[in-house]
Amino acid sequence: MQLDKVLRQFPQEVFEKGQAIFRLGEVAKHGYIVLDGIVKIYICDRLGIERRLFSAHRYDMVPSGWLADPSRPMRYHYAAYDRVILARIQPAQFRAILTQVPDALIALLIAQDD
Repeated sequence: MQLDKVLRQFPQEVFEKGQAIFRLGEVAKHGYIVLDGIVKIYICDRLGIERRLFSAHRYDMVPSGWLADPSRPMRYHYAAYDRVILARIQPAQFRAILTQVPDALIALLIAQDD
């Protein structure tokens, strides 16, 4: 099973370097899986200085807990560190694909450890 083939079934969005993907406090209408590039996940301190916390790479889901609770506001800022290609996911569509291709979830979880 090729994970890329499964993820190509989702619409793709491109974000250029520095472009915001999600902002702190925003409630996302959808989540993303990183297909290419790096997403920086950060906060700004009291002085407005950006403090990078994490990076999301190929096959990482951003925000990571979004499928479990899509109504939860963002706890961090998400932006393209470089040019990023993301697969846009909705919970129902994601579940439907996982029902059709159950190995996709295992492949996605394994890929996140690589």
